[in-house]
Amino acid sequence: MPWSRAALRVSWWLGFFVVLLGIAHLGLHLDQQRLEDRFGKDSTRWLDMNAEASVATWFNVGLLQLVAGLAVVAAVAASTRRDRVAWASLATAVALLSLDEKISVHETLPALLGMGTGSLVTHEWLLPGVGLALVALAVLTVLLRPLPRQVRLGLLVALVVYGSGAVGVELVSGMAV
Repeated sequence: MPWSRAALRVSWWLGFFVVLLGIAHLGLHLDQQRLEDRFGKDSTRWLDMNAEASVATWFNVGLLQLVAGLAVVAAVAASTRRDRVAWASLATAVALLSLDEKISVHETLPALLGMGTGSLVTHEWLLPGVGLALVALAVLTVLLRPLPRQVRLGLLVALVVYGSGAVGVELVSGMAV
């Protein structure tokens, strides 16, 4: 299924906005103290991808909710039970990602697993979080099997890109902090 010009245009603008948010986040962490002294801590957190009240977090939550909503629509419109289960599984997984993005369940993983904090160069949640994400990806790979190959691959690539970006940004900013 070829992409329409409108879909490509929207994808390009969304990607451009994500890159701008990433540059703003990295720029903030290059000289955070000076920027906080000049503009105040409340203003600089808008650009901090680690802050729950940031533009990036709200953008991400909204985008994930949009994907979950579209997957629900696809589940309702699906003609077979297997397709409905596949789309509903995707909707559930993405809705849980959206919820986690907003309330930061992943931040509690080290405490739940009895891990110490402050012992790694970066955020401790990355170790169990990446393992959990890989297990979830394997489960989704099986659950999405009824979907057409091109759709399944596109969704799985999108999830891998999302996860890699989230882990990469947290890894780099964790080392910077």
